[in-house]
Amino acid sequence: MASYVIWMDSKEGKVFDLLPEGTKVRHLHTHGHKYKPQPGGDHNEAHQHGLDGFFKQLADSIKDAKEVIVLGPSEAKVHFKSYLEKHFAHTLAKKIVAVETVDHPSDNQILAQARKFFKAYDAFQQ
Repeated sequence: MASYVIWMDSKEGKVFDLLPEGTKVRHLHTHGHKYKPQPGGDHNEAHQHGLDGFFKQLADSIKDAKEVIVLGPSEAKVHFKSYLEKHFAHTLAKKIVAVETVDHPSDNQILAQARKFFKAYDAFQQ
């Protein structure tokens, strides 16, 4: 089981696998899909529905998670958590230990934040 950090927005995601042998970074994209709400429709619902494929890719990439932090600048991270609660309530959704708002940090800044958080989280769990 691995610890993961996901930085995401509505266009892309970076999945950081924090493994004993080192860190691996994977990039996932929404493939440039355009999500247009219907007139009089709920923009958030239309946008959310359009991201389901992207969210499934992200979920598949962390299926063996011990713990997960989700970071990002926008609402996509909250929608992803909701997606996990709806589709993976008994598995992956329980592995989310934090959802934090961050803008566009460097990979090194993401990893530093993750290590600091997981160290504090692991100490608290004992």
